[in-house]
Amino acid sequence: MKKNAAVIHHIKKMVENNPQDFWGCDSEKVRLFLDVDEDPNLILKILEANPNKFLSIVRLILLDKHLDSQYKIEKSPVTAMKFIGTPNSRIYCLDECPKGQKRRVVMAHGLWNKNEQKNDKEINQIIDNIKETEYTYYQSWQEYEKTQQS
Repeated sequence: MKKNAAVIHHIKKMVENNPQDFWGCDSEKVRLFLDVDEDPNLILKILEANPNKFLSIVRLILLDKHLDSQYKIEKSPVTAMKFIGTPNSRIYCLDECPKGQKRRVVMAHGLWNKNEQKNDKEINQIIDNIKETEYTYYQSWQEYEKTQQS
């Protein structure tokens, strides 16, 4: 399956605005993308509802660490950003580092409230679909929109 992904967060700006949270992290080694063919508004809604948890997850990504309660490997290269609480949200991601390129994390599918503790058939299908997706990457939302107007 082919889809599109655009840079949504410039991690460098996050690091500059929160230096105490990102001490020792290299903001240049990762690009964070949003799957623009899924429902980007749901993913943005989850991020807006959980800004501090999102900062913590980005820090884990920059440190190349996984913590099951926040950023868990589901089936490599698919990971889950976990926003535990009310609601119990997830953002499933494609986390890959192609040879000779920067690491890319694509926020591919949002789930507003995950009811089950274990992954059910529907979640496993989402994970498998993400795993099989080939993305065209855009360095900004504007770059992506220009291609849609042509």
